[in-house]
Amino acid sequence: MDPRTVQYYEDHADDVFAKYSSGGSGIENYFALAFPPGAEILDIGAGSGRDMDTLIREDYEAYGVEPSRRLRELASENPPGLSGSCIAQVPAKLRSPAGCTSVRSILDQTTAP
Repeated sequence: MDPRTVQYYEDHADDVFAKYSSGGSGIENYFALAFPPGAEILDIGAGSGRDMDTLIREDYEAYGVEPSRRLRELASENPPGLSGSCIAQVPAKLRSPAGCTSVRSILDQTTAP
């Protein structure tokens, strides 16, 4: 994500978190169709952690990448089950030797503000 977009989310993290945490996006209705049971899923642009929380509750192994430090903090604190699941970049254990992610599925939600 470009520095300007990251800064936007840093500056507005509390408002973004409140907005995205206040209700579902509708995308959660398609998780069972899109991902095999128990799949590892990397949520790029995890934001508030809303979708990661749903994925974890539905027995997926979900990780979130969120470049905004403040949004990562909020996602890790609320709900508590996400603690440690939302990070700044893809962890080494999820990268192949070529540097690609090795999770089976990727949920990419990156959008410009």
